[in-house]
Amino acid sequence: MFVWTVWASPQLSACAHLAPRETETAGSLNISVQLLTGERQTVGSIEVRPVPRLALPSSVLPYDGNRTSTSVSVRQTVRDSVVFVLEEGPATPGQAIDLVAHPVGFPTDQDVGRFDVGGSAEEAQPPCVALSGFFIDGVGERPEAPVIVWFREGAHEASFSVDPRVHTLKLRPVLKFVTDRVTILASRPAQYFIVLEASGTVRDYLLVGVIRRPDRAWWAAVFPSSRGRAVWSSPFQPMNEKWEWSLYAMEDDGTFRSDCRGVE
Repeated sequence: MFVWTVWASPQLSACAHLAPRETETAGSLNISVQLLTGERQTVGSIEVRPVPRLALPSSVLPYDGNRTSTSVSVRQTVRDSVVFVLEEGPATPGQAIDLVAHPVGFPTDQDVGRFDVGGSAEEAQPPCVALSGFFIDGVGERPEAPVIVWFREGAHEASFSVDPRVHTLKLRPVLKFVTDRVTILASRPAQYFIVLEASGTVRDYLLVGVIRRPDRAWWAAVFPSSRGRAVWSSPFQPMNEKWEWSLYAMEDDGTFRSDCRGVE
């Protein structure tokens, strides 16, 4: 067996009163790799124990469908940091939630203020879009200062600050696998799919997938277990490159789920 599982003992760093509790099993999950030809290989079958989803910094705007976003440090930095931005909003069925891995930069003109436009976390009247942000401990280098996530939706713009001292989730993957140990991917260029199939789910959760590619680019995706089944389309993987997939899980109950998400 070429995969291994690590159950999380989660906590939120630097803020003890927000440390999440350990949870019971929320359900089972089967993860497979599938080629465009239909050839398929299972890489893991696990019992998922998600971390509670905690309050995260966020902003909400009316939905337009034309979105631009970026993330900048409030201080000049050379660290290789990444902030994860959860996007919840109306879309075609099955696409009402997305996750984007933002590399943290710094403006060449050093004008951070133009991104710090503020915004409201109050729910806008649907249709709307809600963005929230967090770091994952050990994924990228820890930022030295808060990071501003800025986004524009149509003619409107908003921003919020993600503080690494408060909003870093200290997680371990529920599953990791490397592509050079997946037989159908070995030593060949490939575009492939990750097929996720949840069963016996007694509590909704979000599964977060993260890749760090050899070109140092980040890629991320999210799967809400309430869908039951989903397919992630991977970036194209060149021949002889080795990619490591890390999967994390957090609860997805109604406490922090945005009303902007709409229909799954």
